[in-house]
Amino acid sequence: VRVRIFLISAFFVALVGCTDNDSGADAAQIDRSLEKEKAEVLAIEELVREKLGSFDERWQGLEFLDSTKGSYRFAVNYREDVATPSSGDISKDTSEVVRATLQTLMDQGRKPAEEWVSVQVHARQFAGKGATGEQLVRRLGKSSYNFNTDQIEFESP
Repeated sequence: VRVRIFLISAFFVALVGCTDNDSGADAAQIDRSLEKEKAEVLAIEELVREKLGSFDERWQGLEFLDSTKGSYRFAVNYREDVATPSSGDISKDTSEVVRATLQTLMDQGRKPAEEWVSVQVHARQFAGKGATGEQLVRRLGKSSYNFNTDQIEFESP
């Protein structure tokens, strides 16, 4: 056990010793890179919205949950005052958002299958308030892009 601890400690000392003293410049470069990626992701999100056009009247809206350059997660939120949509409607709606995202990426010269891009679109419906006053959410299903098969797949909850 002592030998392992010593080897791990030696590894970290060597790792720290190999870093450049110009870490401030490296951090600034990383910050610029992250800002650029964030701007690219926001642009794609906006283009997806434009490609979809007006939303279905049952939708409360389209929410961008989490996106990076290689992974895009959205939620189609159905209005609380409408009947719960059928599985077929949920599949159609969420698949439409996946297709719009893939088309937006391809319009920009990206190759989702080769780049192993992940696109997931969750369907959910708000369902009143819980015991603590928090908004309850009904999960209705999810469509996702499978880059291995280059297909859009739907899953019920």
